Amino acid sequence: MGLFDKEKLTEMANKAKETVKESWDEAKAEQERRKELGLLDDVSIKLEYKGGHPALKKEKDCTLKITNEDITISYGISQGKIDFSSITGMHYETAEQISRRVTATRLLTLGVFAFAFKKKKKDSEKYLTVEFTNNNIECAVLFAGKKTQDAYSKLYERYSNYKTRENVQIESEETIKEKNDPYEELKKLKELLDMGIINEEEFESKKKELLNL
Repeated sequence: MGLFDKEKLTEMANKAKETVKESWDEAKAEQERRKELGLLDDVSIKLEYKGGHPALKKEKDCTLKITNEDITISYGISQGKIDFSSITGMHYETAEQISRRVTATRLLTLGVFAFAFKKKKKDSEKYLTVEFTNNNIECAVLFAGKKTQDAYSKLYERYSNYKTRENVQIESEETIKEKNDPYEELKKLKELLDMGIINEEEFESKKKELLNL
């Protein structure tokens, strides 16, 4: 192997190392970003889908994927998605509790399974129910299986984090709005003037600045 070939191989090896390092740094930065935002890893759980989603008509074993923004129910090539923004409730409860609490409209979305509740009133099995709105229609999807409690726990955790982030974002937007509103700033300055913290001259100077006079 000639000197040129060795130099070329060394150069290629160094570039490969740089690429790996860049990928590692990007992954680490993304991990830190997710940590700061309180984002959790996506999870997929095997459950029994019992009905309720407009896009999924059959009762089948399914995979429930829970992210930080939504859930996706899938079996075969069929998928049904529910955004966290449309969720109105989630519960881990027995058939009797569901039949007492869920509205008739939502029960109808469960189809044939809804009629089985009467027979299951004394059944101790618990189900995961996720209530949501779809085109202004109240819906409720229902899951059974050994991992429903685990699914409920993970869904509740991610949904709670989502609501917290949403509230923080709303508060931040309101804060920015207040900062950009000269009349809000003027109101605060007037309070400082009334309290004697600033004098009339300082107030008038800042007032002209805020109102571009």
